[in-house]
Amino acid sequence: MAPHELLKIDDRETIYRFVGHWNRNAEPFDWNATADEIIAEVEHLHRDFKALLANNSG
Repeated sequence: MAPHELLKIDDRETIYRFVGHWNRNAEPFDWNATADEIIAEVEHLHRDFKALLANNSG
C-alpha cells in the first residue's frame, strides 16, 4: 500500500485544496511544497519507518 493511501489522500487535489485554504488563512507561515513534494516526503518517511520496524522486530 502506498503512503498516500495510508493517509487516505485520494488525489493531489486534496492536498492542493488544503494548501490553498491554509495559505488564505495562514498563520504564521505559507506552505511552499507542492503536492508532489509532500507525497514524495511521505513516501520517504514511510520507507524509513518500515526499515526501522524491520530492524527492531528481531
